[in-house]
Amino acid sequence: MGIVEVTIPITVVSIQVRTFEKSSCLQKINIPKSVCKIGDLVFYDCAFLKTVTIEKGKANISTKASTGCLKKDAMIIKMIIRLY
Repeated sequence: MGIVEVTIPITVVSIQVRTFEKSSCLQKINIPKSVCKIGDLVFYDCAFLKTVTIEKGKANISTKASTGCLKKDAMIIKMIIRLY
């Protein structure tokens, strides 16, 4: 089985295009407030991604960041973003 949860280190300021593309087991991502930019297709084809948690900050999130995310039942999902 692959990686199920990822916590981005506080030293990261940008998540580049297609960073987690085709991470077939990934379910949860934790993003610190240090991240200022989340690029296009970052979560592309992450079939089981359920939750993206972003600490309250100034993240500029691409409108295409979650393009291609599908649930097991093949319904297009929206990122669930919790701001803390």
